[in-house]
Amino acid sequence: MLRSSIFLLGVALLVLGLPNELLQAQTGREDFVRVTDQMLQDPAPEDWPMWRRTLD
Repeated sequence: MLRSSIFLLGVALLVLGLPNELLQAQTGREDFVRVTDQMLQDPAPEDWPMWRRTLD
């Protein structure tokens, strides 16, 4: 009983001691552009998806 209490106390202190950034959800990117149906139907020439790994 004492061993499990010490373990739980250690885990609690570890979690409370983590930096805030690790516990928060990731924020969205400001330069993110959503993909629309129009973009999929008529993509820009430089944005064509690659169906193989590389160009060669």
